[in-house]
Amino acid sequence: SSFPGPAATFVVNTPLVANFAFDTNCSDYRVNFHNLTTGGTPASYRYNWNFAGLGTSTNANPSFTFPGPGSYAVTLTSSDGTTTRTLTKTVELFAPLAFSFNKTDSDCINNNMGAITLNVQGGKGPYTYLWSTTNGRGLVAGQKDQTGLSSGDYQVVISDDRGCTQTLQITIRSEERRV
Repeated sequence: SSFPGPAATFVVNTPLVANFAFDTNCSDYRVNFHNLTTGGTPASYRYNWNFAGLGTSTNANPSFTFPGPGSYAVTLTSSDGTTTRTLTKTVELFAPLAFSFNKTDSDCINNNMGAITLNVQGGKGPYTYLWSTTNGRGLVAGQKDQTGLSSGDYQVVISDDRGCTQTLQITIRSEERRV
């Protein structure tokens, strides 16, 4: 059987779904937001972002700089003129990865008494430690603090759980024995 007349065209829109992703960085509290809203009538999309009560935006893909480390509830309200949907996600920001160190130089008689103690702050643990040396001895791979080091130049790359890194170079000297 056939249908008389011209063929009918139907457009079926999927339901409007508000969604977004975001990117943080290792050095400050600026966050880039990526609108992932789907469905509804895309040509009519309108956006309203609320950055934890600290600011707003109507841009599709805004950036916002938060005041410091912490957890922030970010809300995206998407509308297509007919339907409005809202989604809230938590943005977790961490202080930049930082460190300090104490070192003990080696002595000239027993040239394996050097030590390096690290104090790591900020970032998101756990941390990893990638040690290397071009002319020293005594490193223990993956260990935070090092002991039993000879004189030499040492480098450590400290990484946090997000992949943020800091590099530190330390020289252990051979102290001369005074008589």
